[in-house]
Amino acid sequence: MKKSLKITLITVPVMLLIATVGIFSYSNKILNEPNIYSGVKIKDTYVGGLSQTDAKTHLENNIGKSLSEKELTLKVDDYEKKATYGDLEIGYDYDKAIKQAHSVGREGGFIDKLKEIRNVKKQGKNIELEIVKNNEKITEIAKLTGEELYKEPKSATIKYSNGNFLVNQEALGQSVDTEKLSKDIVDSVPETMLVSIPLNADTPKVTSELLSRVKEQIGTYTTQFKLDDQNRVFNVARAANSVDNKLVLPGETFSFNNTTGPRSLKAGYKEATVILNGEFVPGEGGGVCQVSSTMYNTLLNSGVKIVERHSHSLPISYVPKGKDATVSFNSLDLKFRNDYDAPVYIKAYVSGNALTVKMYGDKDAKVVK
Repeated sequence: MKKSLKITLITVPVMLLIATVGIFSYSNKILNEPNIYSGVKIKDTYVGGLSQTDAKTHLENNIGKSLSEKELTLKVDDYEKKATYGDLEIGYDYDKAIKQAHSVGREGGFIDKLKEIRNVKKQGKNIELEIVKNNEKITEIAKLTGEELYKEPKSATIKYSNGNFLVNQEALGQSVDTEKLSKDIVDSVPETMLVSIPLNADTPKVTSELLSRVKEQIGTYTTQFKLDDQNRVFNVARAANSVDNKLVLPGETFSFNNTTGPRSLKAGYKEATVILNGEFVPGEGGGVCQVSSTMYNTLLNSGVKIVERHSHSLPISYVPKGKDATVSFNSLDLKFRNDYDAPVYIKAYVSGNALTVKMYGDKDAKVVK
């Protein structure tokens, strides 16, 4: 009896030890399972028992293709631009979801892990897939759409004819708000497949309303010249034609040199008398200073801001002393700035032996600068 009890007392602990070791060994094997545990799904797609690499391949084959083939349409009026999610590199964040799936049953203590593995196997666990977007690709298609839809605004124009001003209406341009379009595309994923393209109506700088302010003469001056020097007469007429019908907008600065360009033989001017080093000598573009001097006196009458003007080194006959303005390309210039809120329009012409420069604008214009 005693011997039997002794054997029992020895056998039971040994069996318990063996059972414990077995359970521990089995549990340890479960906990060291390299693949995703049973019962786990990603976006309703079963991935239990798969390695992380196989799970990614499985997801790409089963649900990735349907997402990449989704077609997005950008539309406004009759214009449409289509692109697939694949084109825009919009896809699922497989790696994040698979990492989360693989972490099931691998966090917490020994018992906690086993409980989670058992519960997930019985009840299942579904992990959502996040969508990732390539913002550069989305910005790229928004910019391309903007380029295709862009229409440059066309300014209104003005022309003096037979004592009247003829104004042609401006044309509005259009541009895409590409920043908003990019945001709308991002916000549309993955629910909305039609995105309205946001358009801006672009008003040109020069409008018919602005040009309507050119309505009356604000300054004029006329000088005389002899007709015996045909080269000089030609140069005067050519320079006058260069500044004729020029519009100077509010805030703009007019440059005589920039407007007429070089007064050289190559530019079409002829040789006539000029003042050089205090002497009257033959030179290219002789006579042009009569145009700049006539304009200078017109400017004095009109009240605009003269920002550059130079006197001749010798007295000249066609304007009073001290009222001349000599010019030399790339050095001496005649400039004025329009500080008013209305445009200034220049009219210059030769009639017989007279050169006239007129300026038109609005006598009620206000100084804005």
